[in-house]
Amino acid sequence: MLDISETSPWSKCIGFPLMWSWTLTNQQGYEDGLQFEFAVNVESESTLVQILVGAYDAASRKEAQSDVKCPNRTD
Repeated sequence: MLDISETSPWSKCIGFPLMWSWTLTNQQGYEDGLQFEFAVNVESESTLVQILVGAYDAASRKEAQSDVKCPNRTD
């Protein structure tokens, strides 16, 4: 198991409860990240951590491109 408790940004979160969490959605409608907010209470200073996912699937990308309409293209 990898211990990341002493690395940034997690070292700032140790000992603080999770106040909020969000699922992040990109402009294409895909869920591609998470955001966590750690704090003692809603009035105290908090630490936000974002985890973003990046992936490329050539087959999916080819399908997605076939649905894209470009008004200035003639092909």
